[in-house]
Amino acid sequence: MALDWYCKPVRDGVWTKAVENAFGASTPCATDTLVVSLSYLVLLALCFYKIWLTKKDFKLQRFCLRSKWYAYLLALLALYSTAEPLYRLVMGISVLNLDGQTGLAPFEIVSLIIEALAWCSLLVMIVVEIKVYIREFRWFVRFGVIYTLVGDAVMLNLILTVKEFYNKFVFPIYSAVLHLYISEVIVQIFGVLCEAQYFQNVMRAGYRLRATLVAAVFRKSLRLTHEGRRKFASGKITNLMTTDAEALQQTCQSLHTLWSAPFRIIVAMVLLYQHLNVASLLGALMLVLLFPIQTFVISRMQKLSKEGLQRTDKRIGLMNEILAAMDTVKCYAWESSFQAKVQGVRDDELSWF
Repeated sequence: MALDWYCKPVRDGVWTKAVENAFGASTPCATDTLVVSLSYLVLLALCFYKIWLTKKDFKLQRFCLRSKWYAYLLALLALYSTAEPLYRLVMGISVLNLDGQTGLAPFEIVSLIIEALAWCSLLVMIVVEIKVYIREFRWFVRFGVIYTLVGDAVMLNLILTVKEFYNKFVFPIYSAVLHLYISEVIVQIFGVLCEAQYFQNVMRAGYRLRATLVAAVFRKSLRLTHEGRRKFASGKITNLMTTDAEALQQTCQSLHTLWSAPFRIIVAMVLLYQHLNVASLLGALMLVLLFPIQTFVISRMQKLSKEGLQRTDKRIGLMNEILAAMDTVKCYAWESSFQAKVQGVRDDELSWF
């Protein structure tokens, strides 16, 4: 009796005739409870545990996100995913009602509540990670998200088997929205995985390039003659091993932009033209008009950076001279005067940058 009240099956209804399995009329209830609700319960538990680790476990190393735009995008998707089941719950919209029942069955109410709580916990976790981020347990949460998407895909596959019984207006909308939602999220997961692999490879290549350059400059500096040391001060050599090597490392990480950026621009313009027609050409025109401005700004930044590096060379050279003669500085108690001199050079460098 309790199971009948919870599932509200309709004997000899659409689900009994459309599907062939042991659940019969209770097929929507069984799928929604054992697959969808269970997957969202897993996600709910994983998100709560990740929030607890972030707030309570102080042994874990904490970080601050460099760029928060991706987290904001995820938070927006989680907010939409939270609002969608709440809207269906408040409005009493059922996607499993094929026999004319009024209102939502108890299993649908429970499923929508669990789904809303799971996405809400994910939203809270993302908001917490915007402020404080920990690397531990992140892959478990991603597994939970994929698990829920698989559960939604199972429910979608069940609905597709009885699509001819749906209203000709309602089903295409629901099917299109669900298809779009699942495909968008799965595409985003695939894109994140590919992007992570890309950054891992290019950053590995960049670090190897930096290590090779630092070793080569250091080896060359040990073999310089006295004449060569007059041309290359110690500050300039140090700057080559730090700032210049790091600049080349960052350049290595963005080399693929040379071919990927035009490709992305072309694809974006084609898609925009399909939707906006001639209006999309305004964006292309603005992009072309910004090229001279970008060229001027970049050339100006390069010139200013080069002049700023000369001040950095001066500061590093002064510091190396002081450290080399530290015994003399200590002997005559010249710490304050040299500290003021170094501070003056440092203030000039910082004011320039």
